[in-house]
Amino acid sequence: MEKLKVRDLCLPCSLALAVKESDGLEAAIRRFASQPETHAIFVVDNKGKLKGLVKIRHLLNWIRLKLGVSRERRNINVAEAFEVAKLSQSSQIGDITSPAVTVKPEDSLAHALNLMANEEVVELAVVNDDGELVGEIKLTQVLSQLLDMGSSTQGK
Repeated sequence: MEKLKVRDLCLPCSLALAVKESDGLEAAIRRFASQPETHAIFVVDNKGKLKGLVKIRHLLNWIRLKLGVSRERRNINVAEAFEVAKLSQSSQIGDITSPAVTVKPEDSLAHALNLMANEEVVELAVVNDDGELVGEIKLTQVLSQLLDMGSSTQGK
């Protein structure tokens, strides 16, 4: 697994969901909704440099606010209250961007899998040395590769 690199499984940017930080939230949500197999929205600047990602939780909370759907009654902490206030005033996707966990094409698949497990994410942004988004790698790809490797070594 150490010999295999992220570049061996990296999906190009054309298949990853990347939006510009100045894009409107509704447009970004429409693009996200049209790609049901996608779990992350990567946010880039005008030059393609990765600025972060949008967490599904933030999207769902923004939609809940826009639709006027109330949350179940529970105690809301200060951080959640600030999040709701920020979301209610957000109009661009860049307004709700969080830092993204990234790998580089030359990183090992073992490193990528370790990051996915530690950060509890199913997609990682793949960036070049300039921080530009070049693609993504998905947990399903890594697991599939692991299973293929396991079955090929058992057959020997």
